[in-house]
Amino acid sequence: MNQFNMELAFLIAISLLLGLVVLKVIVQLAQLYAATKFRNLPGPKTTWLFGNILQLSPQPDEFLNQILEFANQYRDEGMFCMWIGAYPVVILFKPELVEDLLNSSRHIRKSPEYDFLLPWIGTAKWKTRRRLITPSFHFRILNHFIEVFEEQAVILISHLEKRIDKGVFDIMPFISRCALEVICG
Repeated sequence: MNQFNMELAFLIAISLLLGLVVLKVIVQLAQLYAATKFRNLPGPKTTWLFGNILQLSPQPDEFLNQILEFANQYRDEGMFCMWIGAYPVVILFKPELVEDLLNSSRHIRKSPEYDFLLPWIGTAKWKTRRRLITPSFHFRILNHFIEVFEEQAVILISHLEKRIDKGVFDIMPFISRCALEVICG
């Protein structure tokens, strides 16, 4: 009987392990399928397994310079796609493309790298709150507040001009006051 229990436990363990491997393969294939949508975007040549990661410098300054070089190379397109392994990273730098992305309510999900932060930063409360608040900041509604923005900007500038010749100072109280006046205005 003891031998039977050990064999059963072994079979269950192997079945679970095999199930996890199959699940991982399915998830990877789904990610690769989703990534095929990005294959036609402009970007530097990639290697099969590593994408562009071997081309990139681990040094922050050099990495930034490489990104700027790619942006210059793909200036006309206004965007380029790099691959970190099998994961596409799309970099937008043409204002019209960035505006389309920022105005979209469909593209607000964070990348999978953020998932491990969820216990620390909280759950999806922000999503429902954003959906409630976003209409308040629509361009048409903000148009009504242009006079208030302008009035408070003039006041802010006058306060800052008085401090200009007095050396370094903390600008935050002035900005906070201006923001509060705009909100209450």
